[in-house]
Amino acid sequence: MPNPNTNMDLALPHARIAETLAPFVAREMGPEDDSEWQALLAGRGKKILKRRLRRQFGGWMGGSRRAPEVVEQVYGKTWDETSLARLVDSNARAVPILWGQRRMLAGAPGLKRVHLLHMMRVIEELRPRSVLEVGCGMGINLFVLAARFPDITFHGIDLTASGIKAIQEWSRQDSLPRYLLDYSPEPSQDPAAHRRLQVRQGSAAEMPYDDNSFDLVYSISALEQMEAIRAEVMAQLKRVSRGHVAMVEAFRDWNPRGMRRNYIVAQDYFACRLRELPGYGLAPLFVTDDIPSKVNMAHGLVVAAA
Repeated sequence: MPNPNTNMDLALPHARIAETLAPFVAREMGPEDDSEWQALLAGRGKKILKRRLRRQFGGWMGGSRRAPEVVEQVYGKTWDETSLARLVDSNARAVPILWGQRRMLAGAPGLKRVHLLHMMRVIEELRPRSVLEVGCGMGINLFVLAARFPDITFHGIDLTASGIKAIQEWSRQDSLPRYLLDYSPEPSQDPAAHRRLQVRQGSAAEMPYDDNSFDLVYSISALEQMEAIRAEVMAQLKRVSRGHVAMVEAFRDWNPRGMRRNYIVAQDYFACRLRELPGYGLAPLFVTDDIPSKVNMAHGLVVAAA
């Protein structure tokens, strides 16, 4: 997808992306594996289509959407039952992954690691002094980024009490665990920087921050949960940023049809198109979908001026 007419170039070398993902790749799928690959996709595709039909004609007709209350309940339970070690486990169950023409089976934590590599590149380019993560969960992105960029003040907001509690508990530790430092795609500079994180519980649709509070506001696979309140959230991203907004998200441009579109509809996930961003006051400066993604949902990176 062509980039806007700007001088910003945040593209990463393929070799660097591959190196970041490699510890989580269980198997590359070549031409000789076509029948196995197609069987994997067919099985997933059928299940996802059934879920879309059930959701679209059962749930929505009954007024059911992925409301914030549902998200808070689901992820509140998730963060209560999940450990940081599990989120970065290189032995996590391998799932079908596409990256351009490459097909592979890889653990989902490897995709998150690539997302972090992209965000590090954004931060290196923009050099913000203050950064906010929207939808920070239990803090894995904040921990890794703060350790890499200890001179930046990092903030986070999450809807769930359990996510914020987990961050606060880890922030009392003298140092991040070795497995999390090793997970970072770039060397950490200060393993104690997480102690300075500032986090708050709250809704992304009503953020408790003043206008123009942060040089950079970002989200990583968080807006996908906010389609029901998308307009309010996008307005808040614009309002609290005094510089840029960066989003590693599954924009509809990269999920237009087939299994990927079915999955987005079935989950009532983020369905914003790139061309809609100016309507929210966000001017895209850099766009790329050169990111390994699950076969059922493709992510890309958008950096916009707020």
